[in-house]
Amino acid sequence: MNTRIELCLRDVEFLFKPFRHRKLCLPTRLVLEAGNRGLCPGGLPSVELLRAYTRSMSAGIGLVMTEGLAVSPCATNDADAPEFYSGPSLRRWRRVVHAVHANGGCIAARLYHAGELRIGGSRRVVGKQPALSPSGIHPVTLQAVGEPMSRARMADIADAFALAAWRARALGFDAVAVNGPGGGLIDQFLHASTNRRSDEYGGSSVGRLRFVRELLAAVRRAVGARTPVILRLPQRLASQELRPASTPGELADIVQPLAEAGVDIFECASDSVTQPAFAGSGRSFAGWVRYLTDRPVIAAGAAVCSQAVSEQARERDIRAQLRMLLLMMQAGEFDLLAIRSASRADRAWAAQLRCGERCGD
Repeated sequence: MNTRIELCLRDVEFLFKPFRHRKLCLPTRLVLEAGNRGLCPGGLPSVELLRAYTRSMSAGIGLVMTEGLAVSPCATNDADAPEFYSGPSLRRWRRVVHAVHANGGCIAARLYHAGELRIGGSRRVVGKQPALSPSGIHPVTLQAVGEPMSRARMADIADAFALAAWRARALGFDAVAVNGPGGGLIDQFLHASTNRRSDEYGGSSVGRLRFVRELLAAVRRAVGARTPVILRLPQRLASQELRPASTPGELADIVQPLAEAGVDIFECASDSVTQPAFAGSGRSFAGWVRYLTDRPVIAAGAAVCSQAVSEQARERDIRAQLRMLLLMMQAGEFDLLAIRSASRADRAWAAQLRCGERCGD
């Protein structure tokens, strides 16, 4: 089909205007949310990954968020996921950073620990290191598969995040992002279903937040006051329908202390950016976090999708969703829009949107 997105050019161009923050300036408001592409064999970023990042700059991406970078040998659940602690890996990431900068973009290092997700459906641990989690509860099955972390282990993990953050700053990354795909160690501490501790690191929302706040404080000390710290906050836990908050008040109890702990920008991940987060309010999950914290927000998730059978109906649905997205963005519900490299909203989508061409396969 030769149709075009029926959107006002002025509205679309808002996505491609610079984003200005006291710690981070981006050429556009589009963020590439780079999931694990399998382009880091043996944990090392490949030339193909570098090229994928730099190509996104020409499509209008302002900020690249890397794959989840394992902060230590016990942090990964995929042998081909990128690691961020060995000399060879760090040298390659320096080249990636330089390449993104040379193409006019910015890049954030997404620091990650899989927690109990190191154990798959067969309970096989990737590597020799044991899986670590607040209570030994797997976030997908909600079954006990391990032992609760000791306080010494928790301190080690916080130190590993801090060291990785310091390395990211030294390599020239423009920002440090904490947390990765939903269900990782940080999410496991925040959710009552996976954090069943009876000490000061569990129980109430205050207790479940304690370790995350301590980790963020360690990261902040490592990077200093000028480096922006981004926290990814998913609306639900892994593949479960379990949410950290069921009301705006419960969400405030989570995000406001995290903002005070040093988060500059929140990345809010949800199944649909445009859907209301709570009954009785039209505000999205990203919009609520923006409202409650007064921090800039990256909206991440299924921003533009359609289940319509015919191509004509699908394009009509996509146009309507794009129109809603732009209206929400201009209304201040969120500041930046993350697009997934593996979805319909990929680099080609961004380029087509900027040119006003059709959005489709």
